[in-house]
Amino acid sequence: MNKFLSTTTKFVLCVIRFRLSIAETTIKNWDKEAVTALIEVYKNKPCLYSLKSADYYNRESARDALAAMVKVVSQYYPNVTEENCRKKDKSLRNQFCKEYAKVLANKDKSDSGDIHLYTPKL
Repeated sequence: MNKFLSTTTKFVLCVIRFRLSIAETTIKNWDKEAVTALIEVYKNKPCLYSLKSADYYNRESARDALAAMVKVVSQYYPNVTEENCRKKDKSLRNQFCKEYAKVLANKDKSDSGDIHLYTPKL
């Protein structure tokens, strides 16, 4: 039956299979416990974030740290991948940077006499 399908149809089927495989491995809503565990592993692996770490530029240590993240998070989500952990890590860092920028911007306003201080939502 496959030899009777056009190349366009084969391509569309390939794309659909690929999207389904991505949908199966994507974690939409992370539990608070899983995020906390991910953060704890991240804190214990300075090779992922500290420029002063001797292993910061060592790709092997970064891969090992990422594997440790996957191992811990797989207790909550058995089908988690390295890509899921990497995306969640990036998302958490972006959220932190946005909230921190708001705190700093509000701090400058509060120095000028405004009493209301911004409290982070995270």
